[in-house]
Amino acid sequence: MSHAPYRFLLALMCFFLGTGCAEVRLAQTNDVDLVYAMAAAAPATPVPSGSLEAQVRARLAAARIAADVRVADGALHVTVDLDNAAAVDPLLLWRGGIALHRWDGHLKAGDDEPRETPLVDFAGRVARVETARHGHDLTLFTTVAMRNPPKEPLTVSLAGKVVAVQKVDHTPSLTVSFGDDLDSYGRADRAKRLLETPALPALTKAAREPVPPRWGIGVLGLLLPIALSMGWLSFVRRFDRARPEPRWLVGTTFALGGASAMLAGLVEYGLGCLSPYLHPIRMTLGGQLLATPLALVVFTAVVGLPEEGSKWLGTWALARHRPEFDEPVDGIVYGVASSLGFAAMENIRYFAWGRLATSVVVLRAFTSVPAHMFFGAIWGYALGRKLVAPQTSVPKFLLAAAILHGAYDTFLSVHALEPLTLVLHVALTSLFIVLLRRALRRGVVTAGDAVPESSRRLSIGLGSPFVFALWAVSIHLIAAAIVTLALYFDATHERINATFLVAGSGLLLLFGVAAHGLVGSLPLEAVIDENGVTFAGATRAWSDIGSFERKRASRIFGEAYELVIQSRAGTLHIGPGSDEATTTLAACLAAYTARA
Repeated sequence: MSHAPYRFLLALMCFFLGTGCAEVRLAQTNDVDLVYAMAAAAPATPVPSGSLEAQVRARLAAARIAADVRVADGALHVTVDLDNAAAVDPLLLWRGGIALHRWDGHLKAGDDEPRETPLVDFAGRVARVETARHGHDLTLFTTVAMRNPPKEPLTVSLAGKVVAVQKVDHTPSLTVSFGDDLDSYGRADRAKRLLETPALPALTKAAREPVPPRWGIGVLGLLLPIALSMGWLSFVRRFDRARPEPRWLVGTTFALGGASAMLAGLVEYGLGCLSPYLHPIRMTLGGQLLATPLALVVFTAVVGLPEEGSKWLGTWALARHRPEFDEPVDGIVYGVASSLGFAAMENIRYFAWGRLATSVVVLRAFTSVPAHMFFGAIWGYALGRKLVAPQTSVPKFLLAAAILHGAYDTFLSVHALEPLTLVLHVALTSLFIVLLRRALRRGVVTAGDAVPESSRRLSIGLGSPFVFALWAVSIHLIAAAIVTLALYFDATHERINATFLVAGSGLLLLFGVAAHGLVGSLPLEAVIDENGVTFAGATRAWSDIGSFERKRASRIFGEAYELVIQSRAGTLHIGPGSDEATTTLAACLAAYTARA
């Protein structure tokens, strides 16, 4: 008796358990408007509104707080989620730099700064900030030196909080210690990011007003991640055009992948609670390059393995045991479906926190979502390959995906390595194409086909790598243009207008055209063996082939031909390919059909 139904019920239990424990806050349904006025002590020359908006956005971005910022009626308005409102006041009422106060003998790092006037206020007087003592400390180079510093320790405060208690000398550089524990790296990195933001004019808190919930935006925050993942899923399904998988099974696998995101989150949280050394962000030591090897190991073990393992479970629980799972390419299709469901659930959280900022939506749509898809395709390929090569080790492919996943997150978290994320993305795209081409060398696999591949299979390359490369370059350039447009829109903080909508829609249309061209021009192989001919995952047995003809194919670039096979299973178009490749293929078909 098959255990597949029981596995399916187990997976559904995990799904409802996960969704029951999840708390999703809809974007922009719990906002407040914080209003700030220019203080009486502000400079006589006001700061231009555009400049002030840019300064405030930079300050909040350094603290990783998503907010809408605008200047209206001579006041600064910051619209933010209620949960983050308490953190905004100290960031904006702090003009910048550091302040030195006399120590009362009781204050320690993390306490609120003293209320009395500081001995020295270095607001706007920090010229440069450098890390020291391997990231535990920061050295601040100021434009002025403290005269006659006291011998007793002083409190060093930043953004309304005491960050250190230490002695200070009269030199124009000041080294601030953030401690010796593991978290000191993160505290120093956060302080460095804040200190590097522009100084603000003196502001005073004027009002705090609730903002009516924008339920349309909130619902969009739930639906848009699913729509983005579905868009990528439809792109991948086009490669499986010989025998497309049933929509209900692909959709169920997508949902199970979404449920697996919650399971992975629980595992990651549990591991992080076991030890601070299992907290991936902490192990980047404040995003330092020297922490790369350690961060890679921790990201792989704590993020890569749980996430790829839970996505694999979403595929294994049902689809892998269904009779519809009968082609090597099916492993990639269902692995991608589970991974994209996972990405959709993950993006619901990011979109809610990111207030549906244009740059957040676009960057994740063209980076993290396809990255999850590529990772799932690696172990998905192994699941499909086991149909023809039972000795295939799925755990090895799963581990490879986890390591690449860990490397991707490491590059994003280590400041100096962020550009490598793009390099890895291109490499993952290339690997996906290689695995897809290999999977499409086989069609439906029966029990008798589950044997190792042999050298008796002849492969003939078709398609034009040059045309495919043109489409691949085009799709990357268009994606880069969409990302640039989104970043520009967020940087200038312009409201959505007709120009933006027309430009964005036009680029998305071009992206769709390029994606269609990429699918249609993928260089594939026609594979011939004793059983028949296979192309793009479709197999025609020799005994079923009635006739075939070689004809010129319609191509934009260069001369190309295709073979059209008529059989009891239907018409199969093989190509396009070069004159030489299709001539060789026609000769092989003639020889085999004559024997049949």
